[in-house]
Amino acid sequence: MNIFTTVQKNTRTNSLKSLFAIGLFSIASMALIGCQNNPQDTPSAPEVKAEDESHTALVVSPAPEGVGNVSVYPGTIEASRQLPVGFPLAGRLIERFARVGQIVKSGALIARLDPQVFQFQHQAASANVKLQNAGLHLAMKDADRAKQLLSEQFVSPAFFEKLKSQQDSTQAGVERAIAERALAHKNLKDTELHAPFTGIVVATAAETGQSLAAGQPVVYLAENSGWDIVLSIPEQDLAQWSVGTSVMYTLLSDSSNARRSGRVRELSPQADPITRSYIAKVAIAAEDKKAFSLGASVKVARIEPNDTKRYKVPMGAVYQLKGETIVWVVVDQQRIAPQPVKLVGYYPSGAIVETKFAQNTFIVGVGAHLLRDGQRIHPELWLQWMAAHSASNEAAGLNAPHVVVRK
Repeated sequence: MNIFTTVQKNTRTNSLKSLFAIGLFSIASMALIGCQNNPQDTPSAPEVKAEDESHTALVVSPAPEGVGNVSVYPGTIEASRQLPVGFPLAGRLIERFARVGQIVKSGALIARLDPQVFQFQHQAASANVKLQNAGLHLAMKDADRAKQLLSEQFVSPAFFEKLKSQQDSTQAGVERAIAERALAHKNLKDTELHAPFTGIVVATAAETGQSLAAGQPVVYLAENSGWDIVLSIPEQDLAQWSVGTSVMYTLLSDSSNARRSGRVRELSPQADPITRSYIAKVAIAAEDKKAFSLGASVKVARIEPNDTKRYKVPMGAVYQLKGETIVWVVVDQQRIAPQPVKLVGYYPSGAIVETKFAQNTFIVGVGAHLLRDGQRIHPELWLQWMAAHSASNEAAGLNAPHVVVRK
């Protein structure tokens, strides 16, 4: 075999290999193009939407801030009439019978001044009355004799008129002496201090042996028949208050948190120069007064007849969506939807919102900024909580919304 034959044979073999490689490359390219033109022939992975993501949720109970669009104000219980009681004249206190907390009846003896000086004044006034009466008796006798002598023309008319004038002057002296005796008797009587009305002694201001000025208080007496709740209304809330406004009040120390109703009976027309607030007084019903004591702290809430309520919610439940303040409400027991609320205040661990919730409404407690409208939540935990607490809530009359906290 010559060299030419060998070269020709090798060339033919390399050409067959090249054609075979080109054929394989063409088949692979056509298969790839066919896959691109027929996407339905190749299954793809399912697309996961954010709305279908399921989140485990835990239920906690919110703290209702009030019922009927209320604002809570602190107040204290005070007597409708509370007066400082003292002597109308100066003297030295020798006895005080009333004690703090003692209930005294109208006219009861409270304290007594040293009566010695006033007794002397009364004795002098009584003696002066006797002296003036004696002078009047003599002047009347002289005037009667002068009148008889005048009729017989033994005296002149001028003499009779002089004696008659003396009689009139002595008569006036008697009347003045009687008035002075009455004043001395009154002063002597005023050395005993009596209760002007039935009430309770809330404070004392003088002790035995103390010299008192006229009008200086000895005790402070609060009327026992009528009590008020006294509270201060901020200037910005004054337009919502008036005489007759319905309120609800609760004693701060009452563990049962019993609510009682009342009405504003008095509203100050002038603001306090320091606090810039207005004093309002709410009358306490007679049947409710037994549960209260003077000076006790009370929570007062103004009530309006509407369905708007205030609730304390976690700070993470409040979110700004398209310029509107909302919370996420659980609907259909699986998904969430936004509900507008009005942010009216804050407390140390959350916010106070005002809105109208449907009965047995649930809201997402935290992570509101991570959620979307229609997103799913895991219903298992809060459904179990609702089943366990629905009976107790219905028995207590609680229709407040509950808070769903997202882990």
